[in-house]
Amino acid sequence: MTKDELWLAKVKASLDARGWSQCHLSRQAGINPNTISRWFRGHRKISRVYRNLIDRTLSKKGES
Repeated sequence: MTKDELWLAKVKASLDARGWSQCHLSRQAGINPNTISRWFRGHRKISRVYRNLIDRTLSKKGES
């Protein structure tokens, strides 16, 4: 598994635990939902900036 695939698996598990969809993540993080979809399908590489943004978004307490 690549670094991107491992990171995406962790993000997917975090989304599932929160009951969030990719679309909800996109709204919370301010990222185009098509971009997130392309990452999950392996059609686009994830930059460090977006990784950090998503990590910060998912680490916020009390978000739903």
